[in-house]
Amino acid sequence: MAQDTALQVIKLQQLPIIVERLHSVKADIERRTVEATSLICTEETYKSVKDARAQLNKEFKEYEAQRTAIKSKILEPYNAFEQIYRECVTEPFQQADAELKQKITDVTSGIVAQKTEALMDYYGELVEAADIDWLDDLTYRPKVNMSDSLTSLKKQAKTFVDGIVADVAAIEGMDNAAEIMVEYRSNLDLPTAIKTVAQGAGGTASAGRRAPRPAGRTGSRCRKSPRRCCGGFGG
Repeated sequence: MAQDTALQVIKLQQLPIIVERLHSVKADIERRTVEATSLICTEETYKSVKDARAQLNKEFKEYEAQRTAIKSKILEPYNAFEQIYRECVTEPFQQADAELKQKITDVTSGIVAQKTEALMDYYGELVEAADIDWLDDLTYRPKVNMSDSLTSLKKQAKTFVDGIVADVAAIEGMDNAAEIMVEYRSNLDLPTAIKTVAQGAGGTASAGRRAPRPAGRTGSRCRKSPRRCCGGFGG
């Protein structure tokens, strides 16, 4: 409680006193604005409507000038207070916070870097033991946070490598294993690799099954480009 009392160093001693007679002019303003908005605007009367609008705008600007002048006067002491507050309170707190944040970051960054280095060393050992050293280290870049334990990170790495080992074993028992492996190494996506190779093999087989074009009706062989001969493919 004593500390709370010590922090109470700002107090509003007196509210600004604004002398106004706005309610006394409200009825007159409403009456004249209603009269102006009830005017019929035609080709013959639009100039008088325009004059009425200009008069209302002129009076409104005069009232606004008084309001902004009052606001400026009220804000003068507050702006002066805010400048003192910034120098005495805001700046010391913000500077201390920035320095403490940097100190914490320096330490936590070092801890995260150590975890990352230990994790990548372990990952390299897994890759070497599994005989998949073709797997570039850049393929595996886990996000390491302060809250992550090295044990959990190593478990994730092992799961990742075990998945690749299983994929490689599956590929070795497939037809077109070499082609699938080439595709798999580029994206580590087994279903996509299989699909890509299958589509390529299908296109090659289709081309191989395509029968040669028979000779023309006259029995002579056409030596022109297929796209230019007899109007292109399909005749």
